[in-house]
Amino acid sequence: MIQTLFGCIAILMFGFDSVADWLMAASLTMAFPLYLIGFGSLRVATWALWAFFLGQWVNECFIGSPQLVNPLDWWHGDALFASIVLVNIGYILLARKSQLRKAVRFGYLFAWKTAESA
Repeated sequence: MIQTLFGCIAILMFGFDSVADWLMAASLTMAFPLYLIGFGSLRVATWALWAFFLGQWVNECFIGSPQLVNPLDWWHGDALFASIVLVNIGYILLARKSQLRKAVRFGYLFAWKTAESA
């Protein structure tokens, strides 16, 4: 949510004249909507996080003159990659433990925790 708030403030400085400006605005503000997708389906959220990572990497490559950059050279890329890996591992472990064949929701995760502790 913090990244989305900072992104909303940052996009006020940009115009929306070109496709690059639209891509920059999307990459700066998509973190919180992806979190909200997880309430519908954790599986979709894990795929959306990978698409978000690739989208931000492509956006980073096209800032200024087009060049290929390492997505793990900047701290945000490192943090995003680590969080994606942790979410994927958590989803795999949850699916194995509960033998789920359907998409898991964040709400189910919280209900599962409270049912197990009762």
